[in-house]
This record gives sequence, C-alpha cells and structure tokens, in this order.
Amino acid sequence: MKLFMLHLNHASPSPLPSPAGRGRILRRFFEKLAAGFARHAIGQATRVAACSLSSGERVRVRGNVAWQLACLSTCLLASPVFSAETNSAAEPKDTAYTRILNERVTKIVAPLAITDVTKSNRVHAAIVQQYRSLNDIHFVRDVQIGNAKKLSDKTAADAAIQSARDETKPRLDKLHGEFLARLSADLSAEQVDKVKDGLTYGVLPLTYGVYLKMYPELTDEQKAQIKTWLTEARELAMDGSTSDEKHAVFGKYKGKINNYLSNAGYDAKKAEQNLKKPAQPPSDSKPK
Repeated sequence: MKLFMLHLNHASPSPLPSPAGRGRILRRFFEKLAAGFARHAIGQATRVAACSLSSGERVRVRGNVAWQLACLSTCLLASPVFSAETNSAAEPKDTAYTRILNERVTKIVAPLAITDVTKSNRVHAAIVQQYRSLNDIHFVRDVQIGNAKKLSDKTAADAAIQSARDETKPRLDKLHGEFLARLSADLSAEQVDKVKDGLTYGVLPLTYGVYLKMYPELTDEQKAQIKTWLTEARELAMDGSTSDEKHAVFGKYKGKINNYLSNAGYDAKKAEQNLKKPAQPPSDSKPK
C-alpha cells in the first residue's frame, strides 16, 4: 500500500502528447493493481476465517481489509495519469494476520515467565507455526467440504464431508504430537498446560471452576471425572480451526458432564441458583 501511495505522490500529468497505446497500458496497469489488492484482501479474509482468532481480532483484520479496498477505489478514481514505464506494486504480505497472530501468541507465552530469551523466542515461534500449520490443514479440509456441499445428492454430500474430516484427522494427530514434543523440550508439564489453555481461551479452568461452584457437594471421584472430560475436550479443541469450532468441542463434553451429573441425582436448576450466590470469604477467625 505504501508503494502504491508513493507512485501516486510522484505521478504528475505529462506536458507531452500521450504516445500511441498509452491508454491501453494504463488500463492494464490499473486492472492488475486492482486485482492484486483484491487477492490480498480476499487472502486476509480467508486466513481470518480459517484461523482461530477471537471475534474482536477478526473485526480488526476485516477493518484493515475494508480500508484497503476503499482506499484503492478512491485512489484509482482520483489519481493522475501514470507514465507507461510505471511498474505495478508487488502484492503485499498478509501483515494484518501476522501481526494479530503474534499478539495472540505473545499473550500465551507471557504467563509462562520464561527467563531465557532464546527459549522464549523458540516457544513463541513454535506456537506461531502451530497456528499456521493448522490453518493450512483446515484450509484443504474446508475446500473439500465446500465442494461436497455443492453435490445434489445429500447422501453423497454427507459421505464426502465425512471423508474430508476423516482424511484430516491423521494429519492433525501427527501435528498435535509433534507440537507437544517441541513444547515439552523447553517447558515443564505445568507450562505446557498453560499453553494449551491459551490456545483454547482458558475454557477448561473456567468451566471446571463453574462446575465446582454449581455443585459444591461433588465427590472427589466426580470432580476427577469432570476434570478428565474437560482435559480430553481441550486436547481436541486445540486442533480446531476457529474459536466457534473449539467452543463446540467443549460444548459436546459439557453435555456429557451434565448428563453424568443428572444421572447421579443432581438438580441442574438448583445448581444454577448457586451461581447467583455471592462468593463467601474464607472464615479463619474463631467465633467470639
């Protein structure tokens, strides 16, 4: 975009008559330039849709895309004539996606309190690469699913969709194991868990805490079962392509947990009332 604006700032009407063919050259130039910016904007939108960014982060990226397209349209309509020798600007990299991705990973790495700068950078790079690798895998899957949904035969469409998901799972499993191995080389088990929570928006500890407040009379065995299921959900959600997909994984396991508690005789409506009660401060003092 900067290079494009630089061309605009230096361009000026030529005092000489236009050479033959200049109009066609300029038209092709503007068409190529517009197409380049359009591909860039579409690429950003596609990456945002495939990457598991929060809704606020998506708005920021989409805002950048909209601004670029609006600016391009305005500049092309108001720009002075370019010379035939002007070169089109190179298609810019997806800087918005990279910036937001690095911001997200920085927030994940910060709580780890890694004092070794080299190790911290290595962990940061590993998480960034994990996001990008997941994006690549899910992009292929989503294209296959999109094509499958176009099939007129619903049975064939459903089979093709399931096939795309089945083909994706081994790749995700392999990537998952390799990623955890890289993290474990630099981090403790506790730190690895913090990374997992960061990748899944902290849903596990938050949800577990809510269950404890809803059902204060849970037995140790029941608490352990809930924690086990939520941990399993986190492992699967880590490989999700979007925040909605990750939350959907936890949603399925919450349903399993709710059925488990209902079968154990717990009243869900009564438990919900416990959430409305203010937290009681710990009582350490003796009664007077």
